[in-house]
Amino acid sequence: MKPQIMEFVKVYAHKPLPKITVKEWIKQHNHEIWRTCQDCLHEFDLRNVLHIDHCPKCKSKNIK
Repeated sequence: MKPQIMEFVKVYAHKPLPKITVKEWIKQHNHEIWRTCQDCLHEFDLRNVLHIDHCPKCKSKNIK
């Protein structure tokens, strides 16, 4: 193998992974249940909200 390729692999293998928060990890693994209010930009989990027809923070019905 060429020395340049071996050096690249050596550097890439020791490259640190980006840090991720618990909230980001949960959102990545449960993305189908997260909703965002388009008015106040509040993100909420549908599993924890009883009334899903409006934002729990500002009561707007403009959610996606």
